[in-house]
Amino acid sequence: MGAIPYNHPLFLGMGGMHGPYASNMALTECDLLINLGSRFDDRLASNPDAFVPNAKIIHVDIDPSEINKVIQTDLGIVADCKIVLEQLSEKI
Repeated sequence: MGAIPYNHPLFLGMGGMHGPYASNMALTECDLLINLGSRFDDRLASNPDAFVPNAKIIHVDIDPSEINKVIQTDLGIVADCKIVLEQLSEKI
């Protein structure tokens, strides 16, 4: 949420217990989940062991205590998201 305007046709809403079916199915079916600067909480992942079962998870956060706090990630990056995105865009 916040990356795409609410009225954009690709906006799915938030995931988790308060999210719509479409956003939760997108999470369930994804093969790569990139979390930039937001925390995973129990409202999003009420069952952490079953969360995004087919996905690799990359979590970028400036706060090291948020990495692997609720959800175990495949790649945790402690950094400013702006810097990470700038470096990724240079590689693409």
